[in-house]
Amino acid sequence: MKQAESKVETTPFECVGSRFNIAAGKLGLDGGLYQVLLTPDREVGLAIPVQMDNGRLV
Repeated sequence: MKQAESKVETTPFECVGSRFNIAAGKLGLDGGLYQVLLTPDREVGLAIPVQMDNGRLV
């Protein structure tokens, strides 16, 4: 199996975007459908408090 070109992705969104670009190219998606599928409708954000060794929550 051929590996995709290696590049440094800084966020999970960029990582998924690069994989989506490869898949969209293989599927031959038209520009309109490509933009609809690439643009997220929602974002889920969460924060998990972690207690450090010294007892402080971050």
